[in-house]
Amino acid sequence: MSIHISVSLSETSDDLLVGYGAGAKLYLDSAATEEGAYSNVDSETIVSGTEHYEFWDSAGTSATWYKSRAGKSDGSAYGAYSDAFQATSLEAYASLMDLRESMDLPDTARDPYLLDLLRVASEQIDAECGRQFYRNPQVSGDGTFYVDVYRTGRERLTGASAGYTTTGEPLDIISITTLSIRDSESGTYTDVVSGDAGYYLDADFMPGFPYSNVTLSPAGTYTTFPTGKRAVRIVGVLGFASVPQAVRNACLDMAREAYRQGPGGGPSQIGSNQFGAPVYLTGFPQSFRKLVGVGSPYLRRSYVYV
Repeated sequence: MSIHISVSLSETSDDLLVGYGAGAKLYLDSAATEEGAYSNVDSETIVSGTEHYEFWDSAGTSATWYKSRAGKSDGSAYGAYSDAFQATSLEAYASLMDLRESMDLPDTARDPYLLDLLRVASEQIDAECGRQFYRNPQVSGDGTFYVDVYRTGRERLTGASAGYTTTGEPLDIISITTLSIRDSESGTYTDVVSGDAGYYLDADFMPGFPYSNVTLSPAGTYTTFPTGKRAVRIVGVLGFASVPQAVRNACLDMAREAYRQGPGGGPSQIGSNQFGAPVYLTGFPQSFRKLVGVGSPYLRRSYVYV
């Protein structure tokens, strides 16, 4: 089974053709791990006006990592690598295919622009909600995350008492394989077992949402979290197991409306009132406003201690 990889150029095709000459290519390289040694999978000749390219890797799997770079046709010079990615990694909360299906476009010529609109919409959702809705790590397996603890005497690790040094965001936990704690920044980590002798994961109030807190058991070795940089180490999976449908819909609506408005902007008619007068969309689509409105469960909750 082949893996399908979509790659967008980091610069315009015409700029790359000027820089690397006629016949310049986009090269796709792969490795077994993110930090591994990358070797070439395939290349595509860069065509003027084409910013988006499709590859297939017959030896790839969902765990394979990829990087792309532009270069001369003979491979004698290359540009910088892109960031590493996996073929099944999400770049946005909705896919290009999702967006295409909701629009009547004559061809795929504007796909790179549509992808940019989806990415921008996803970033706006992240900023307004104060959290991300991806799985971390995205594709499979566990990641290692270090947590700074700011408040003393707390038996519960929440957004108010801790912040990730890796993401700068509070807790959204899908699962924990190993939880470890250290008493000082020069100390060694001690593993804490789950359950009555160690810690509990506290569920959020919405079905399908990640766990929101880690609470230490009063019967465990640690009953409160020590303060300090990287005081807690989590091996596990953070974020959301899958993108919520409300987030996906808001992303699609925002990207589609941004495309419709184009550079000139302007509201669209979304209906008529009881007198037949047109009603126009003002601001963001309704799906986005509901997502970030007061009382929305998708907003990161904040806590104030007095």
